[in-house]
Amino acid sequence: MKKNTVPTYCDLDFSSPISLWDEAIPLGSGLTGCLIYGDGAPLKLSLDRGDLWDCRPAPEVLDVDYTYEDLVRLVREGKQQEILDRFDVFYCNYPYPTKLPAGNLQLFFDAPTNVRSHLSLQRAEAEISVETAEGETQIRAFLSAKDRFGYLKITGSTPRVELFTHDFTAPPTEGKYSLNANSARKLKYAPAEEVFFGSVRGRVQFIPDGGFALLYAEKVTTEGVEAVYYIASSREGDGWLEKAAAALQKALETGYDAALTHHLTWWEGFWRKSAVTLPDKVLEKNWYLTHYYLGSCSRKGFYPMPLQGVWTADNGHLPPWKGDYHGDLNLQFSYYAPLKADHLEEFECFTDFFTARNRTAGRDFARTFFDAPGGACLPSVFAFDGTSLGGWPMYATNITNQIWELHVFYQYYQYTGDESFLQETLLPQLKECETVVRRWLEKREDGKLVLPLSSSPEINDNEISAWLPKISTYDLALVRFLYETLIRYADSAEYRQIYGRLPEYPVDETGYQLYEGYPLAESHRHLSHMMQVFPLNLVDLSDPKNRKILQDSVNHILNLGSDWWVGFSFAWIADLEARLGDGESAALHLRQLTDCLYSVNGFHLNGDYRRTGLTKHTYRPFTLESNMMMAEALQEMLMQCYDGVIRLFPAVPQGWMQDCSFEGLLAFGNVKVSAVAKGGKVVSVELFARKEGTVKILNPITDQIETFLMKKGETRKITE
Repeated sequence: MKKNTVPTYCDLDFSSPISLWDEAIPLGSGLTGCLIYGDGAPLKLSLDRGDLWDCRPAPEVLDVDYTYEDLVRLVREGKQQEILDRFDVFYCNYPYPTKLPAGNLQLFFDAPTNVRSHLSLQRAEAEISVETAEGETQIRAFLSAKDRFGYLKITGSTPRVELFTHDFTAPPTEGKYSLNANSARKLKYAPAEEVFFGSVRGRVQFIPDGGFALLYAEKVTTEGVEAVYYIASSREGDGWLEKAAAALQKALETGYDAALTHHLTWWEGFWRKSAVTLPDKVLEKNWYLTHYYLGSCSRKGFYPMPLQGVWTADNGHLPPWKGDYHGDLNLQFSYYAPLKADHLEEFECFTDFFTARNRTAGRDFARTFFDAPGGACLPSVFAFDGTSLGGWPMYATNITNQIWELHVFYQYYQYTGDESFLQETLLPQLKECETVVRRWLEKREDGKLVLPLSSSPEINDNEISAWLPKISTYDLALVRFLYETLIRYADSAEYRQIYGRLPEYPVDETGYQLYEGYPLAESHRHLSHMMQVFPLNLVDLSDPKNRKILQDSVNHILNLGSDWWVGFSFAWIADLEARLGDGESAALHLRQLTDCLYSVNGFHLNGDYRRTGLTKHTYRPFTLESNMMMAEALQEMLMQCYDGVIRLFPAVPQGWMQDCSFEGLLAFGNVKVSAVAKGGKVVSVELFARKEGTVKILNPITDQIETFLMKKGETRKITE
């Protein structure tokens, strides 16, 4: 099984102009991003770069009373307005910290009549056709996977090319003038400046801690015009602008075709890692699109995806939620799917980035905010450098969200079996996180240990009632995971003593409760009271009692309805249904997500913007986590290994077993798995061990769990 091509029906095709940035053709190199859209008057290439941030902190986060201790006191005194004033409102009062959009290239054609667009996922290359009264112009474009430059080849009429940076300048001070609440002009930068370096031209935007520039150069060839562009940043060091201009000129001399060869080699290797073939071609297409987004905006050596990856909104405003790193779900759920799809290098920017930030900003925040010297805990809503943005304090400064981020680290260890990563990276950070948790655990009347403040993400929004009277199942599950993992790999009497005094999960006839004595009472977007099942994998589902609790929980959620769900709710419920083996319902919820909440280019838009009635959220802010969650849920339908036992096609609709397959999915222990189902049964399985270890698999032929040792490099096949 060596499939390494993306089916062409998974490509994006548009027969008319694309008018909105969130419906655009997306390109990405891991560091930089481009969205192509427009009617030719102009055709826009909206540009972004992963490290373009204004990281100025709001003054409130530097105050001496910006502390967890003060937050605990104010919550217990019920002083809601003071809580908001001290911990929340500055998120909106200041436009920074924020992700920054770079600007765009604009290609102007004379009297365009139509624009057609195509994106090849296999090649990560776009082809744009602009029709005018004088003829047709063909544009080919890619963002190089090797050198991060953007390349254009234009055949036909030569457009006028202009460089635009967004207007970050202060508004007029005279007369009446009002800004949109999210206007980029609130940043009040000086106007951008034009620069020239020989044949390279650009626009430079200086910001408080540096600057960035859009650079562009072109040359005439026998076929037409070739052009190269780049977003340079002061983060690249001394002489950044001059060095970037020189590198751009060299890239132009190299040429489109030579650069494309290296680019295609990288993407060929990327697509070789894993593949799926499904009867449902909509879900199959979106699986490939999701991994295309991953390859475009998450690469080792660069930065993990914030909310919009490398495609910050191109609308003159700050991005939704400032494009921040959001740790109450969005960030973590963006990085489970790459592991099972064997995109480990693309995943590793997550662990590299957070390890670096935990060593600096996380340790500082643990000391100044949580009064836990020797610990590490990042804010749950933070900027590129780890600066706290504030916001709803029950989520923005939550202790346990850091544990969830480290669970993603733990999943990497389980999939790779990398013992050096466990000892040198994961365990030290778990211990630093535990230092913060232990600092604040307190004994309640029955002797159990709980946190002084607890919430269940997004329950009761930002009201005083969001602070729950008892520890939430969400917080409890994460704390239990922390201590279970430390006991497993760094056992100590102290860890065991604390773990033994933690409460059990609260359960009633509705399944898992939000907290003891309080079940979920209405439709809600966040399914965090079932964290212990997915994604934490703490519950033994081979126990019929536990399966019944999960089934009751899922039934209760479905009975409450999807009125107040958003995109990730549909993917999360599909993951839980997959754990129950209910492929029909899981596939239904994934189709509802893709059919009603995805843009025409596959971007997840969070709400039911098509107004189908599926949910009451009808807005359309683009975020990537639900794309990644959809891919993970689909992979859970095809293969599960959460308890160490590989299960093949454990939750696919019955009809899929007539013709369904996957290649190269990764199981715990660094075992590559491929399988084919035809005629209602599994007809072939192939296992490949990338490290020596014991493998457990539910043999689909005998329906028995088999255990055997595989040597590194060994292949084992199971057939009828």
